[in-house]
Amino acid sequence: MTSNLLYLPEGKHMTTKEMIVQLLIITPLSNKQVHSQLRKRFRKSISYQGARRALIELTEDHVLRKEGRTYSINTTWVRRLHEFGTTLSKKFIERQHVTIIDKTTKKITLHSFWELGYFLINSMEQHILGKNEQLTMRVRHLYFPYSNKHTRDRFGALLKKHSAFIHVRRPFFGDRILRQWYKRYAKVRMQRAHNDADYLVFGNTVVQISFPKALTNELDKIYRMHSIVNFRLIERLVDLFYEEHKIVVHITKNPVLAEQLRHTYKSR
Repeated sequence: MTSNLLYLPEGKHMTTKEMIVQLLIITPLSNKQVHSQLRKRFRKSISYQGARRALIELTEDHVLRKEGRTYSINTTWVRRLHEFGTTLSKKFIERQHVTIIDKTTKKITLHSFWELGYFLINSMEQHILGKNEQLTMRVRHLYFPYSNKHTRDRFGALLKKHSAFIHVRRPFFGDRILRQWYKRYAKVRMQRAHNDADYLVFGNTVVQISFPKALTNELDKIYRMHSIVNFRLIERLVDLFYEEHKIVVHITKNPVLAEQLRHTYKSR
């Protein structure tokens, strides 16, 4: 199993083998079909022999299996990939610094927007914050949806499941662009308000997310620009998603505070 296939990135940075795996995740294909799809879907300039060589190497590495003229994903490789992901998740959890403030409050230190996104999705999917409660959010800017379509769909489904209401307190041009995606899954209100932290209210749980000033300034700069659709700015947003920044999350179980915040955010 080749390690560079574990991550399966998307877009222009994908290798030929990664493109082939993406194709075969959907359906088994022959050599001819793989070659055709590489050229049509990914606009990959590659010869028939080049595609065949990549398929043979993937089969030798046990990433693919061949039946007759058709190639498909090797289920053993998928299981190993799942085991790797499970181990990676545990390492991620171990990396977080958790401080118990009191009986009702915990502080978690995250290190990037990527970790924050991982925390939000898994907290909701694993019912760490609650099970069927409504989600109310008050954010400086709408969070950039995940670049991976599967993860983005998971996030959208969770917003819809929990009848999410999102109040954007520093709406700029970038927020209006992103609102088009969010509106499919949640109610979104754009209204200026003063507050340095983002808040999520989930049932009786209040989550306060504090960002460093340098990060919020950079986000303001990107979201404010009217040329947000420029690919360079989108790439900058994606880069910012993975950059190391100290993000502090306070989680508090407080029914009274939760109801007060929920009422305040929705009544403005």
